[in-house]
Amino acid sequence: MKSLVYPPIRVFLGFLVFILSASAAMAAPPVIDSPTVDATDVNQPYSYTITATNSPTRFGAASLPPGLARSGDTISGTPTESGVFDISIIAENADGIDVETLELTINEVAPVITSATSASGNVGDPFEYQITADNDPDSFSVIGLDVFPS
Repeated sequence: MKSLVYPPIRVFLGFLVFILSASAAMAAPPVIDSPTVDATDVNQPYSYTITATNSPTRFGAASLPPGLARSGDTISGTPTESGVFDISIIAENADGIDVETLELTINEVAPVITSATSASGNVGDPFEYQITADNDPDSFSVIGLDVFPS
């Protein structure tokens, strides 16, 4: 009679071991599925979320351009330098790690004149006009003033 009691338990334990082994075999490292090419403008707020399959538990990023930082699965900030940057993005879980390259293009933004586009004055009186612009211009210049007689 004892032989009838133990075999079902052994079969059940064998089945349990099989289920645990099959579950462990199905686990997989993360696979990053967020876009690997993106663009933004210098001095503008930016945000990018690293996404991946297979339940990542940690994220990372390396070689971030100036002005950007990573917190959790998000890269954000205000980039202060234009150019093309290759950023290593990382997703990790207990079964492994995936590393991809995010190619981030940060475009230089052309200045836009914000001062009035016309001004008037009187002949013989001193004239002054201040040019203002956004997007941090490097310099200002005037073209065409030589058409006025002196």
